[in-house]
Amino acid sequence: MKPVPRLPYALSDYLSIALEKLDDNDLISAFRYADRACRLSKFPNANALIVRATVLSKRGYLTDAIHDLKTVSLLMPGNHNISFSLLRLCWSDLKNHQKLFNQSLISLLRQAPTLCFNSEVATWIAGSGISAMGAAWREDEFITGWAVNTNDLESSVLIELDGDFFSVGTGIPTPWLATTGIGNGHNGFRLKLPASFNLLRIGISGNSLWGCPFVGNKHLVPTLPSSVTPPNIVDVIVPVFLGRSETLACLDAIRASNISVPHRIIVVDDCSTDENLRTALRQRAQRKEIVLVSRPINAGFSGAVNTALTLDNNHDVILLNADTLVYGNWLDRMQAAAYQSDDIATVTPLSNHGELASYPLPMQNNPVFNAKHAELIDQLFNSIGPKEAIDIPVGVGFCLYIKRKALNEIGLLNEGLYGRGYGEDTDFCLRLQARGWRNVCAANVYVVHWGSRSFNDEKQYLVAQNLPRLHAGYPHHSDEYEQFLADDPLYDLRRKIQRFLLAKVVPQYKGTLQIGTSDFNEGIAFTLKSIEKRHNQWQVNLTISGITGLDTIKYAWPEQSIELRDDLSAAGFKNLELKTFGEWPAEIIDYLTGGFIPYDMALEDYSGYCPRKYRLIRNAVICDDPVDTNECARCITELGPLVYNFRDIATWQERAQRILSKAKKISLLNDEMRNAYIRRFPKLGGRIVIGGSNNLDNSFSNRKNEVSSKSQATVSLFTKLKEPLNIAVLSARSLDEGYLQLIEQAKKAIEQHLAIMFIVLGDTMNDANLQQLPNIHLTGKVPEAQIPDVLRLHNCSAIGNYSPCVHRRIQVAKVAQRFELPLVHGCMSE
Repeated sequence: MKPVPRLPYALSDYLSIALEKLDDNDLISAFRYADRACRLSKFPNANALIVRATVLSKRGYLTDAIHDLKTVSLLMPGNHNISFSLLRLCWSDLKNHQKLFNQSLISLLRQAPTLCFNSEVATWIAGSGISAMGAAWREDEFITGWAVNTNDLESSVLIELDGDFFSVGTGIPTPWLATTGIGNGHNGFRLKLPASFNLLRIGISGNSLWGCPFVGNKHLVPTLPSSVTPPNIVDVIVPVFLGRSETLACLDAIRASNISVPHRIIVVDDCSTDENLRTALRQRAQRKEIVLVSRPINAGFSGAVNTALTLDNNHDVILLNADTLVYGNWLDRMQAAAYQSDDIATVTPLSNHGELASYPLPMQNNPVFNAKHAELIDQLFNSIGPKEAIDIPVGVGFCLYIKRKALNEIGLLNEGLYGRGYGEDTDFCLRLQARGWRNVCAANVYVVHWGSRSFNDEKQYLVAQNLPRLHAGYPHHSDEYEQFLADDPLYDLRRKIQRFLLAKVVPQYKGTLQIGTSDFNEGIAFTLKSIEKRHNQWQVNLTISGITGLDTIKYAWPEQSIELRDDLSAAGFKNLELKTFGEWPAEIIDYLTGGFIPYDMALEDYSGYCPRKYRLIRNAVICDDPVDTNECARCITELGPLVYNFRDIATWQERAQRILSKAKKISLLNDEMRNAYIRRFPKLGGRIVIGGSNNLDNSFSNRKNEVSSKSQATVSLFTKLKEPLNIAVLSARSLDEGYLQLIEQAKKAIEQHLAIMFIVLGDTMNDANLQQLPNIHLTGKVPEAQIPDVLRLHNCSAIGNYSPCVHRRIQVAKVAQRFELPLVHGCMSE
């Protein structure tokens, strides 16, 4: 096996080696180094993704290569070469990638409509299957373009000029389209622009032409008609395109809410392609439930909102996404916040998915599992949240109250710059801020926002295109935003609401609270973890997963220990489950086991009597487990404890005896661990059982025999192959995770000339040492969701289980079982 000529550390090193391997047609090695380059930082480097995509494509992993190039296209939205590469890959397997192909092609042509003259692009347009399409571009004082409706080749284009509509026929020759089978050969048009206009859009059969809209020289605020409705009415504007069930649920929620503020619901049908949705909206309009505005050309979120904003010149408005749910007197509270001060322009509520106004975690899409719980959350914010509005850098457009006075002063959403949407609400709020207006959060209102249900498919492309424009226009905004998140003025409120919600909702589950190490849990789970913020400064985190509105409640220790006790008692947990003595300060464990809530001991290690946790002596070797505590004391003196607050072996074991004796149940992972504890604590022998929360479907001893035979079957098959056997190693961050054993196995494989490559996922105890061995490859950090893809793309045929610790081996066995891969316990020749 050819060794790597140098140790790579930087991005350039990894990419250089990857390209060398690619030139040598060593695609497996090229992929390893390109993949490692992609994982050097949280956000992958575009060049690294390009190299990895190239290698994946050559290896035949087309879908994975396309995924990488799509990411690059979002990172570099103006790079047409990347767009062409992505489109070519999709085109080569159009059957499986038609949707992404169309999205990418449309995104490219919206940015550069004249690319339609490119013969390859014209061929792609013909193969897209789009029935109504076209492009337009500006040539001095003219707009030139073409438009085709494959179902009606004689159809004309519709012109929208500052809110007025008129039709224009086509007829100019378009031979470059005809050669690819698009249109009848005469589908072009040419229009002279008026001397003064605000916005011009061209469409065909409801679709806006690529390259639209065009911005003129007039101010964004057109001449508004006089109001024909009372000035105290609030217009609730709901733009709609897709998402029928979410849209109708949103409208039902508005009507069901308890609102005293006079209002009207204005729904803008942005030329929806869902006929059932359009029918439902027409029916509601006939029943006078809504005011329905139907656009003849799809304009996107910005255009749809601007259409509604010009219906009246003296109404306050609320922009409300069609994928939201509102509760109670939400509008009354929003308006009250808006009029706390004359200089407030916009009001944003709290939401599960509201960027800086998100709850319980900011800047997250917090899942909503139960709509009833969401309504309860709004009630809690209404009763507990401050009535005083809280200043925020910008409002968020999913639910945005806007005073008409501010709107008339600043103008409409900047449709010309931000096109179909995303970023236009931030731009609007920053323009207001520059004029001395304030954006605030109504911290007593909570609105559910599902996220991108109506205008979903194109969001990521619009975000990629518009963020650079936003940052260019407001270079200070990112710093203001980050400072707000760092100061986090909403933190105390979010924590307070979570504590109230915990007491109201969690008792019905009568759950077990897991303390210490815990596996990933799907569904509803409750976990308590300790975090050492600084030396001897601790924080206890109570994490609840699977329940709407709850995530992590943080408790400073010992300052908030009473709050912790009160919350655990109020949550109604049937018991605590302690898995180790080794990961927590003694005083916190003593406090939790002090009797205010029952607890079980489901121990995964030997920390009850061994301060080394796993009976590890020098070189991560497991000791003979002597009963003589003098030997234990000498070991601790030499190697040091792996637990907190250790004083001496006698005191440690006496404390463990006391805690174990008060437990409702004591369970260990296997017979060997049970016997070891009984030797130390004979009075508890009758109470110690085998089991615990981490046991597999079979006992560990039975599973070990089963896996050993499975691994041996693998040996006889793979050692005969010329290609390397790739063994995944899930972690090597410490001695107890098998760091030294991994090195030993790698060296054995080299000595015995075995074609084995060890693929190590995640961080390691010493990357440089492992990289010295030519048969160890380090992937870098791998998020849990990406583990299946990493195993697949690295052609891993087995999972190595080299830890000296029982509990760690069982965890690895669980993962192997999950991915249906055999376990390898030693060198393949054994």
